[in-house]
Amino acid sequence: MTAQPTPTRPARPQPTRRHLDLAGELLRRNRLKPARGVDRDQVRLALARALALTSPVSAHGQLLTAALRPHPGGQRPAAQQAARSLLRRGETPTAAAVATLLDGQQRHQAATAARTARVAGYVERDGQRAAQTVADYWQQHGCGPTWRELARLLGWPELDADVTVKALAAAGWLEPGSEPRSLRPGRRPAAPG
Repeated sequence: MTAQPTPTRPARPQPTRRHLDLAGELLRRNRLKPARGVDRDQVRLALARALALTSPVSAHGQLLTAALRPHPGGQRPAAQQAARSLLRRGETPTAAAVATLLDGQQRHQAATAARTARVAGYVERDGQRAAQTVADYWQQHGCGPTWRELARLLGWPELDADVTVKALAAAGWLEPGSEPRSLRPGRRPAAPG
C-alpha cells in the first residue's frame, strides 16, 4: 500500500518590497495609529500582506483603499472601520477577517439590544418589588444585598445584575451606594394600593 501524499495548502503570496513600500506610504498619508502594544512595522507588514493577497480592482481591494483614504468627517462605514481596526492591531485585514469582525460586531449589537429589552422588562415589572426586597433585606440583615444577591432573589440572570440595578436606580427604584452592601430602596413612591 502506497502512502498518499499529504495535501498542502497553496502558498499564500508574500509581500514584496514594493508591497511594503506602498503600505508604508499609505500609512504615512493616513496617520493610522497602532493599538497599544503594536508598533508601526507590524501594522505596515499586515497591510503589505493584505496588498499582496488582494487585487486593487476587487471589492475588497476597493474597501482597503477607501479605508485608508482620509475621511472627510462623519463616521466611516462599518467595513472600513473593521479593516482599520484589524490594521491597528497588526492583523492582516483579509476579506474573511473583515467579515468575521463585522459578524462579531453584529452579534454583539443584537445581544446588547436583547439585553436592553430584557432589562427594561425587569424595571417595568420588578421596580417596586426590587425596592421592597431591598428594604426587607435591610431589616433582616442590617445591610443591603449585593447586586447579584438581589438578582437571585428576584429571578434575574446574574449577568444582568449590574445593568438592571443601574436601570432601576435611573428609574428611581433603587439607590446604589459607594460601599459594598449599601444598596437601598430609591425615592420613587410606591404605587397606591
